[in-house]
Amino acid sequence: MNGWDVVEHAADLARRGEAFALATVVWRQGPSSSQQGSRGIITADGELHGWIGGACAEPAVIRAARHVIATGSAELLLLGNPDQFGGAVPDGVTVIPISCQSEGALEVYIEPVVPVPRLVVVGRSPMAQTLASMAQALGWHAELIDGADFSSASADERSIVVVATQGHDDEGVLERAVAARPAYLGLVGSRSVVRRCSGIWPTAACRRRNWTGSGCRPALISAARRIPRSPSRSSPS
Repeated sequence: MNGWDVVEHAADLARRGEAFALATVVWRQGPSSSQQGSRGIITADGELHGWIGGACAEPAVIRAARHVIATGSAELLLLGNPDQFGGAVPDGVTVIPISCQSEGALEVYIEPVVPVPRLVVVGRSPMAQTLASMAQALGWHAELIDGADFSSASADERSIVVVATQGHDDEGVLERAVAARPAYLGLVGSRSVVRRCSGIWPTAACRRRNWTGSGCRPALISAARRIPRSPSRSSPS
């Protein structure tokens, strides 16, 4: 996998909403099988795509990359024999001793690439439009979909779905949303709407199991209190 293949694969992972780390060789001391500028992608499960070094450097980079993904903080690594660096290691750099037959050394920068949350707001009310706008202001990927146009294919297991149809086929939209099995599913409505739709949701036993297994996924009903209307004012006589 060359440099452009790495970039294309990174873009594909980002489109799919998968977290990963990008590792770049910023310095090398030969002999080393890696080259300055070599890049690799490491997924959350430790799968490496690309090239960042031989068999002695690769496991250390993968371990560090998984830690970077988990913490969301980039790291700069020096891989090699500590004697090669002496006392010239700058602050913020992590030295990882490795023993390679080539006696080479590498400096590798690892940065996390965490996908932005994807919010799907179902409904066309002013409240739904405001919610989508607020999500976009936070840098989230937000979609506003009319209830009639929403299907289980409109979301996936990484999506955050908020149903705000407000009386327009609430039950039908919720059934399709549950079928999508999103990471979070919320309903905006009055208490009577929540009670009417409660039978659509998976059982409380699934909620106690954090919605894992038996086809359950995380979900939550959010009941919005009805805001009383301001009393009408009589026109002055």
